[in-house]
Amino acid sequence: MKEDISIMLGDTKFNFRVACFFEYKDKMLLHRNVKVDNFWNLVGGRVKCGETTKEALIRELEEELGYKFEPERLQLFQINEMFFVYDNINSHELNFMYHIKLTDDDELAHKQDFGSCDKAHIVYHWFDKTEVANKKIKCLPITIYNLAKCDKFDTIRWSMERKVNEWFLHSQL
Repeated sequence: MKEDISIMLGDTKFNFRVACFFEYKDKMLLHRNVKVDNFWNLVGGRVKCGETTKEALIRELEEELGYKFEPERLQLFQINEMFFVYDNINSHELNFMYHIKLTDDDELAHKQDFGSCDKAHIVYHWFDKTEVANKKIKCLPITIYNLAKCDKFDTIRWSMERKVNEWFLHSQL
């Protein structure tokens, strides 16, 4: 069995992750771990050794949501590098972000407030993009706020967030 690309290097944990920005009309799908997190995040997970980022995302979406998406529907649009502390561990994370625009034909677009297929403590919710863009809810990474305003996903962008926790702890959200 292939292992997740998540390793401790000295006092820092390195994670290689993928995420999906699901969009349906004026909504975006986010999830959170109700056991430990007070913020919402994009759906996704860790890449395993030997997987491409697209293969990893397709696997994660099927494990968590129970849906298998065709590779051509997933559009890579951003690579996000983050440095933060999570669970008292310094973290360095590289996250490949994909976009998928759902249609009325996609069953997932019509689900609301549901749980993960493989983890009982993960919940999903469709949020109004304006609500997210106006920072009415807590989201990490903070680039999610900009994604909610974006309407073009045909160019790959790079973003970097350093000390995300300090910004987040001091924000007025």
